[in-house]
Formats: sequence, structure tokens, C-alpha cells
Amino acid sequence: MNKIFLFLISFFYTFLASASLKDSMMPNSNTIWVSSNGTWVINEVLISFKDLLFYFLGFIAIWVFLYFWFKLITSRWNEEEFKKTLMWFVYAVIWLAIIPLAYWAVKLIASLKI
Repeated sequence: MNKIFLFLISFFYTFLASASLKDSMMPNSNTIWVSSNGTWVINEVLISFKDLLFYFLGFIAIWVFLYFWFKLITSRWNEEEFKKTLMWFVYAVIWLAIIPLAYWAVKLIASLKI
């Protein structure tokens, strides 16, 4: 019985001695969720992920253009192969343009104030 009583006293003491619930929920510079410059760490992680995604997209774009250049060179002026490769090139350009435009559209909509 004494152990339960001491546990309850220590529990209520720590509960009452701590700061208010609102203060303990708000992030500050001492928490791991806020970086040294005052921004949320998750924002920095998402920005790094976005940068990595766009670098990866650029890497893929270079390899896609090199592949289509190789296909155009090896088509040997075969009209069907040339048209097919040229259409693949157009589709690749369209899709590689849609990805940054979609990101821009999301950023634009997110920045609108209601």
C-alpha cells in the first residue's frame, strides 16, 4: 500500500510541478523537432527530399535523352523507327515538363491565403 501511495504522490507531484500542457506541447529550440534556425525539422527533410527528387529527375532526363539520341542514330533513317523514336522523345519531354509544373501548381495553391 505504501508503494502505491508513494507512486501516486510522485505522479501528481511531477504532473503538477511541470509546466502547463500548452507550453509543453509547443515546440521550442530545446526539442528535437525544431532545428537551430527555428524551422521544423520535417520541413527541412521534405525540402531535402524534393531536392533529391529533382536531381534524380535530371539524372533520368539526361539518360532518356541519351537513349533517344542513340535510338535516332541507330534507326539508320528507317522512317517507321525514326517516327516511333521521335514520338517517344516528345512524350518524354512532356512528362519531364509535367513533373515540375505539378510541383509549381501545388506550391501556388498552397500559398494562396483564404
